[in-house]
Amino acid sequence: AEDAIEFLQKEAIAQSVDIDFQVMDVAQGLRGIRSSSFSVVVDKGCLDCFVTGEGTAKLAGYLQEVARVLKGNGSFLLLPVNFANIRHLLQTGEIVADTDADGVRSSSAAALEARNRA
Repeated sequence: AEDAIEFLQKEAIAQSVDIDFQVMDVAQGLRGIRSSSFSVVVDKGCLDCFVTGEGTAKLAGYLQEVARVLKGNGSFLLLPVNFANIRHLLQTGEIVADTDADGVRSSSAAALEARNRA
């Protein structure tokens, strides 16, 4: 990620664009970022990490942090890698818990969160 940030910083400077790029572990929260400070949050594949497997335990926290740092009229631009899992979550409210030859098996976000706390 640091290499990508360095490249983008050089591009921004070359185009006289004032952008603050940062690298952080969003699973740990968006520490150091003030609430309501962004007009746009761009997610390029990050949400994918939270909709399957062990990442599901941190899904609610991730979405709460995105909502916290967005301005009231802000936009969340979602560019998923695996759109099928994200679409399934948005359409059903269920997280893909596992997939097998029989198809997608899923669990509700609340059930997975309760299981992960146990």
